[in-house]
Amino acid sequence: MKCLNILTELWCAPWLIMPAVHRKLCDIVEAHINGDAHRTNGIAGVFEDKEPESYAYQAIGSVAVLPINGVLGKHVGALAKSSGATDIADIEDALDKAMTSLEIKGILLDVNSPGGTTIGIPELARKISMASMEKPVVAYTDGLMASAAYWLASGADAILASQSAQVGSIGVYMAWMDDSRALEMQGYRAELIKRGKFKGMGVSGTSLSDDARALLQNSVDQVYGWFAGHVKLFREDILQEAMEGQTFFAADAKEQDLIDAIGAREDAIRQINEMIEEK
Repeated sequence: MKCLNILTELWCAPWLIMPAVHRKLCDIVEAHINGDAHRTNGIAGVFEDKEPESYAYQAIGSVAVLPINGVLGKHVGALAKSSGATDIADIEDALDKAMTSLEIKGILLDVNSPGGTTIGIPELARKISMASMEKPVVAYTDGLMASAAYWLASGADAILASQSAQVGSIGVYMAWMDDSRALEMQGYRAELIKRGKFKGMGVSGTSLSDDARALLQNSVDQVYGWFAGHVKLFREDILQEAMEGQTFFAADAKEQDLIDAIGAREDAIRQINEMIEEK
């Protein structure tokens, strides 16, 4: 039942993630539901029964390094964590500890993430931007800083990326599976008894009405407005053309004002230390 709930969330909620990663997540959950995850030639390795490592920041001198890795979500379970996902509640807790520590003078967001769910991201992004008013915050990636991960990073004092890193994917989408045609071809027809205009949207064997589709589009538009609005608040020179769901290599990302500089992780830490000295 838990996997079915996960699959429902994968298909029926707005996502801030790269589509290829979203598709992989759906494949993994569907395989687990069907038992394929337990076959010797399946993907059991993704569901290894191991205890995930506890989340904590690493201190490099007076700089706290907060890893923002893998698929981001809220209330992420041990199974997902052992597969590389990160609970944003853990990031928030580490951020709080870094902000209250007298030894920590600056924060590095060390990002390698394709994004994740919507829930909790606007709130954490706002908290990160507020943290930057008290202590220098710099975001860095040498891999992916996409979608929800970029939303979190956009409120930092500066964003750096390695030359081959990919940055951006400012956009929102919702995937809704319509299996009514497939079931009809098998001789099935769904009858939905309901009360409430939008109740029962997405029930297997049914199609979305025009009103239901408009309702979902409104949800996606609203989340995109939050996302783009937050980015524009801190990176005023970004044009709408750079916020259409695409990613950029570092040089193009800098040209589009998604990042401030191209460099290595050490450059990001050095910049934080310079900011600390200036304060």
